[in-house]
Order: sequence, then structure tokens, then C-alpha cells
Amino acid sequence: MNKSTVALCTGITLASASAVPPTIHVSWSEPGPPPVLDQDYRVITTAPASSDYPNVELIKGSLTWWIWSTDPDPENPLGVGDIGVISCPHPDNFKVTILNGALRGARHVKGITLEPAGTDNFSELVAAINGDLLGDLRVNAGGTTGEGGTATVYIDGSAYGFLKVPRTASLWIASQLAAGATLEIHDLYAGAVVVGYVIGDVLVDRIRSGAISYADVRKDATI
Repeated sequence: MNKSTVALCTGITLASASAVPPTIHVSWSEPGPPPVLDQDYRVITTAPASSDYPNVELIKGSLTWWIWSTDPDPENPLGVGDIGVISCPHPDNFKVTILNGALRGARHVKGITLEPAGTDNFSELVAAINGDLLGDLRVNAGGTTGEGGTATVYIDGSAYGFLKVPRTASLWIASQLAAGATLEIHDLYAGAVVVGYVIGDVLVDRIRSGAISYADVRKDATI
């Protein structure tokens, strides 16, 4: 894996439990050198992003992107850092894995909006975070080709935004789909969707294989 690292050393105190900003790691498995900052991807700390929640914008299309965040604060025993919004707005195909090897790739994430600009371009996602998804999660299938659009996501905390996934292999939200949040799945083709407390809305168009389970449903689910 070809890896590059961006350490955000601003010296400010985070609003979260960390005393120092996280370190954002970006890599891919493309042949040749690692991805180049500000050429293949960007790490953004200016508003609306910040040094405690840096945004990651992928520029060059690749199906082998890996992103994860580490926290050097000794008060954070797991060492997992936060990330702002991860996006891929350029007209190409993208697959993003948010993992640190086999470990959770982030603590809290403000959003994952994998929406390439091209009509026929697609995105895919594999992610595991040990905190909350604070904003939207959007994955795109190719417009006329129907490619991509798959997601396998594990959230140890809660989800608060609009989660739109064309095809889902597995989706785990351990705590709750919060009030005002929406989970929209067009095709559950394998695995399972597991949600703790459902306070938001759940919309599922088709279940080909797998199952949906909830610990407690406090709103109607449309399946």
C-alpha cells in the first residue's frame, strides 16, 4: 500500500476529548508512488472544515483509496481520530475504505459524500468507525451503467444524517438512527442491516438476501 500522511499540528485545543488535532492518513494500492497531497487528494482545515475535523477531498479516481485518522492524544487510549467530510466530487470512479488495517478508521465522522460529478461515474464504500456519523452518507451508482453504489458500513455509535445507499452488503448502526435521520437503501443484496434504536426513518426498496433487525423501533419503517 502506498501511503502519505498529513499531520495537522496547529496546537489548538479540540472541542472533542483530544488535546491535539488528529493525523489524517491517505493511501492507495495503485502501482508507483503514494498519492500526492494537493494533486491526488486534499486535506482541508479551513471553514467549514477545521483542524479538529479535517475534510478529505479525493481528486484522482481510484478503486483503492484508504483513509484513516489517528489521535496522538494519550487521553484517547484507542488512538482513533476524527475526520470531517470525505468527498470525491470529480468525474471519475472511486472506492473508499475507511479502515486502519483491520481496525476502525475513524472515531467521529462529519460526513461521507461519495458523489462523483460524472453522470456514469460511481462510488463504493467500506467503512468502520467507532464513534458517530454526524452527517450524511451518500454513495452513487453509475447512471446508465448501474455499476458501483455498494456499501459495507459499521458505525459503533449513532447516525444523524441522510444515509442513501443504492446497494448494501452490510450496515451496522450499534446505537441509534437518530431523530431526523433517514436510512434509504434501494437494494439489500447480502448480509444484514442491524440498527439499535430506530428513531429516524427507514426506507428499503428491495431485499434480495439477508435480513433487517432492530433492537427497538420508535418510528415506522417502510420496506
